[in-house]
Amino acid sequence: MNKNLDNKVAIITGGSKGIGREIARLFGHFGYRVVISGRDKAAMEQTAARFKEENIDVLPVAGDVTVLEDCKNLITQTIDKYGRLDVLINNAGKSMHGLFADTDLSLFKTIMDINYCGSVTMTKLALPHLIKSSGSVVFISSVAGLKGLPFAAPYSASKAALKSFHESLRAELGSKVHSGILYAGYTQNDPDKVKYNASGELVPSTREKFAATQVDVAKAALRLVRGRKRQVVMTLTGKLAYFAYTVLPGLSEKFLIWYARKTGMHAGDDTSK
Repeated sequence: MNKNLDNKVAIITGGSKGIGREIARLFGHFGYRVVISGRDKAAMEQTAARFKEENIDVLPVAGDVTVLEDCKNLITQTIDKYGRLDVLINNAGKSMHGLFADTDLSLFKTIMDINYCGSVTMTKLALPHLIKSSGSVVFISSVAGLKGLPFAAPYSASKAALKSFHESLRAELGSKVHSGILYAGYTQNDPDKVKYNASGELVPSTREKFAATQVDVAKAALRLVRGRKRQVVMTLTGKLAYFAYTVLPGLSEKFLIWYARKTGMHAGDDTSK
């Protein structure tokens, strides 16, 4: 544990559950005062109580990143209590699974509002404070942000938008504020995690295999901030995919088409057989 951080403060959106909770916990154990936000007030209070038992200085603030006033309140409460902001972790997000041909168009707006616009709003409001502290803004993305994946068009589009936004920030801000992006792979979920289906309904997000734990993602986020890195691509599979997308784009696209057909969800195939 490193307590020599001059009382630095980190906001983690979506910090009451899953990856966000573990990022907040790890930053707290490394001496940060952490501010966690989320829509589930009960889960947030439960997480805050656990953190206090672990001697983590935590401020829970209920809110939704798609609501401007909630975002303003999150920044205001942070500054009112701690007087500074050093790190913003844009983690709040929702995933989905479904064929584009079956996807309700309203789901694109829903996913973009949460995954992309919420991060943009929080970054805009936090920026003056991050400039003052020469701090960091981090975007929790996915390998879907590197190349659009089948059965996840809205999700992939939102994460690709984050990539471009992050790149613009780095070009504009230079050394004033560090901007980093983390491309996570399939990560272990909380048992109660949900995602959207093509109709826009929330359904259980279950997966038998995963490439990383939530703690792995938290450690990667901490490395991004402490090393002021541009990006981190997680897991060997993710790194190989990144290489293929960059160096062998045609081959990687053929693989994704093959995968879509193999799973029986390719739009041009008869899946009734």
